[in-house]
Amino acid sequence: MRVHDPVKVKKVAGLTIVWIKNVISEAPPDQDFTGFNLLVEAWENETDLVLRGAPHVVIAYAEQDENNPMTQFVSVDGVIALTHLDLALPSFGLGSCWAGGLFMALNQ
Repeated sequence: MRVHDPVKVKKVAGLTIVWIKNVISEAPPDQDFTGFNLLVEAWENETDLVLRGAPHVVIAYAEQDENNPMTQFVSVDGVIALTHLDLALPSFGLGSCWAGGLFMALNQ
């Protein structure tokens, strides 16, 4: 899946921040969320550390099927696909980054 509208990309980053805030609010008070807190604080100061102001987002997605023994490999296939994309983008004058916060939010 690709999101190529910068306004929608910013919304995806904002939804990730909403998820992070929810994780923080539901966690035990002694749990350390230093990294998450930095992401939220930056967002509230209008700095996007989730997607870093990227104009586009590419997401590899594969549906899990408990009845299919090959399901265990779908996440690996997604990583392989994104790695190939990551390697190819510079030849088109483009860059990429791996958005860990978005990845965690999507996997919940």
